[in-house]
Amino acid sequence: MMMNPIYERERRASARKGKLPVFFAVFNGFLAAVAMFAVIVTFRQMDKTGQISYGSFLQVFRSLGWILFAFVAAVMPALTAGSISGERERRTLDLILTTRMTTADIVLGKLMSAMSVILVMLLSSLPVFMTVLLYGGVRIRDLPVPAVCILLTALVSGSMGIFFSALCRRTATAAAVAYGAEIALFLGPFALYYLMQGIASAPEAFRWLLMSSPVTVFSAAISGITGGSMQFPELFARGRGSVLRSPMFLAGCFFQLLLCAVFLTTAAVLISPGRKTGERSVRKL
Repeated sequence: MMMNPIYERERRASARKGKLPVFFAVFNGFLAAVAMFAVIVTFRQMDKTGQISYGSFLQVFRSLGWILFAFVAAVMPALTAGSISGERERRTLDLILTTRMTTADIVLGKLMSAMSVILVMLLSSLPVFMTVLLYGGVRIRDLPVPAVCILLTALVSGSMGIFFSALCRRTATAAAVAYGAEIALFLGPFALYYLMQGIASAPEAFRWLLMSSPVTVFSAAISGITGGSMQFPELFARGRGSVLRSPMFLAGCFFQLLLCAVFLTTAAVLISPGRKTGERSVRKL
């Protein structure tokens, strides 16, 4: 099976720069420092009370999960915002378009390159999470669901970055718009939901607005493992249990995949050689 040429080129370029190992080292060092600090605090409390609180270890796992989620959401637009606009700035996009690759191959290759970074970051963080798993409360079989949610978040953020990179001619503009759109997607549904909750007579009818945010989907995945009260108790089922049985959770995952398809398809259309109108429409950006 032939590997995507764009992905292969991006992978080799990243390997030559040598920045990724430094990034992974800094990220995992920070994650390990947070985990060790939380575990030390938990053991000091145990020395005072003489009791082991497994709820504290669940809280450590929850905190590490949210840190990883936030890192992915912050990194993906930066990785993809220059994927197409950077080629324009280097005047290499026209050269790439003259090859046998389709615009879909170009867009998917750029996304695969960014996703490979996130996948390696997730795998490299496993030892830190395993140290928390040693103390009980969380099982290894519980990890795939939040991991998939993080990968879905990366797909949405990456697809959004590629779309705005294809729409805007400058990388700085694409990055700024991508981060603004990501904030709107992640937090906008909550603002709209609570606004409607205050003015509508049937607020429960609007809770489906929240499933469009990746934050709610990941919150459900974490709460399904660690139990306790959810950050957003209006959603899903409370307490520990399989969130895969929740229609809202499945609908949220499907919505994220649909967004990815829309962003990537539109990006492929925007960079199509025959789309001159699209080129003229973004020259001012």
